[in-house]
Amino acid sequence: MTNNILFINTSWEQEALVKTIYDKGFNIFGISKNAPSYLSLLKKHISCDIDDLSTIIKIVKLYEIDSIISDNCDYSLLSSEIISDLMHLPMLSLEGAKISNNKFLQRKIIEKHNIKQPKYKLIEDFEDIKNFRKLINDKTLIKPIDSRGSIGITFLDIESKEDEISNAVALALDNSPSKKCLIEEYISGELLTIDGFLNKNFCLPVAIANRERVSNGLILTNKIIYNSKINKKLASKCISFLKSVANALDYKYGHIHCEALLDKNNDLFLVECTNRGAGVFTSSIINPYVSGLDLNNFLLKIKTSSNLSLTNIKSENFEQKDASLIFPSLGGSNKIIYSYDYQKILELENVLSFRLLSKLGRPLPTPKDGLSRHFAISLATSNEQEINETIEFIISNCFNIR
Repeated sequence: MTNNILFINTSWEQEALVKTIYDKGFNIFGISKNAPSYLSLLKKHISCDIDDLSTIIKIVKLYEIDSIISDNCDYSLLSSEIISDLMHLPMLSLEGAKISNNKFLQRKIIEKHNIKQPKYKLIEDFEDIKNFRKLINDKTLIKPIDSRGSIGITFLDIESKEDEISNAVALALDNSPSKKCLIEEYISGELLTIDGFLNKNFCLPVAIANRERVSNGLILTNKIIYNSKINKKLASKCISFLKSVANALDYKYGHIHCEALLDKNNDLFLVECTNRGAGVFTSSIINPYVSGLDLNNFLLKIKTSSNLSLTNIKSENFEQKDASLIFPSLGGSNKIIYSYDYQKILELENVLSFRLLSKLGRPLPTPKDGLSRHFAISLATSNEQEINETIEFIISNCFNIR
């Protein structure tokens, strides 16, 4: 039996998964730059950058690690699979981790299959941008090939000037570990999240959600809605799309998190797809709740080489519970959070999880990407009135903001 597990990137997003591993009786050695609030679940915490591969190998040898696990983060996924490969430990897929960390590579692979996606170009110099924008003659996006949470993405209109374009490229490169970025055709439509779980290439559909977006170019998601009354034809289309993308990218094991745009012609366009679970409570709390599947244990079984058998769910029989993931605003940048009642929030009906993202005692940032949101809350409802009433109550009764 596997005893010692190294968990890469023990941040707040991973707590539910770490607790599942702890409850199964494993010794967990966690690495992250800062110690998590759930230190009691860890045998030991080591302060270490998640991409410090040399140090991680030493940790694996020193503590006789039997398995390495990560989730919710492309960077820790890559480190996990690289070290697992080098140390001959159970793996998801090293190639899948590399593809997950490279949107340009995803685009090139998908281009070889009959899957719709935006037109794109890797930016090598400013001339590439000028030529691409002339070819498209429409709105575009500039994005890093390897970031997450809408970080580093800029929407450009047809009238955008050279100064704005230069700033967009600089922002993308600032947020790209590889210092590479893409320019893409902007596709108007409804943004969907399609999640599944893989075992030996078998893809089990888990959850389908609609993402409501704000900001210029609708870059920033502020609501993710899981509807139990999802249209059956749409669900079938999404599941078929997910399986096609998984097959094209050759993802074999673990979570698959896909984002797609449904355009006015009812066609799905791939935004991106990664071989890990979605962050901010999604893969470890929301998806298990809406699907009724023990997804945290599924991942643990794969990474400990335990037997895992998944029961097929036909597209026409797909079901999910109502839920939502909301990123509300607490006010303008002149406001400061002095305190909040965490326990009171968690005790409210329908609240599945909560996380304050802004810092106490600091002016609130203007939400523009994942890092500048104020707080995140997941709810066991998709009803707009119930969502609004819960959020209004929390802001009015659980926060001290002045």
